[in-house]
Amino acid sequence: MEIRLIRGSEFSRNNTSIVKRFLMTITPPGILVLLYLAAYAVKRWTSIGSCSIALAPLGYALIGAGAVLFFWAGLQFLLRKTTVLPIGNPSRIIVGGPFRFTRNPIYLADLVITLGIALCLGPLVYWAVPVALFWILNTVFIPEEERKMRAIFGDEFDAYAARVRRWL
Repeated sequence: MEIRLIRGSEFSRNNTSIVKRFLMTITPPGILVLLYLAAYAVKRWTSIGSCSIALAPLGYALIGAGAVLFFWAGLQFLLRKTTVLPIGNPSRIIVGGPFRFTRNPIYLADLVITLGIALCLGPLVYWAVPVALFWILNTVFIPEEERKMRAIFGDEFDAYAARVRRWL
């Protein structure tokens, strides 16, 4: 039996890989559920302050705008018959609809909706959800999806990425 010592950086790299695989498996909707459960638990057992309820109408407007963007982007996937799943392999690059303005309109919609929800719910702890979601999307999902797009589409994706920003 061989015993091998693992250096700290190798241990950290292995754990990061496990976390990324887990996050990619549960996809952004599952991550949102976990983030909101965590925020609710923190709110339930702490006395973190609240935002003004006067901001709720703005929250509803953001939720509506995010929903429109979400469905507009989702429709592009249906019309072009390619996968919307982050773990799937796309059959084409979508460049129409909201993809003319952002390479990640569904993720942008998710962030706009979570910002709206934070405004509507009030307690400051719910502001952690869009911040955490942005970090997860920007460090786990988008780099992996862009790597996959480059591997499948090469220069075509690079040209698209040069024309259209990741977020806005």
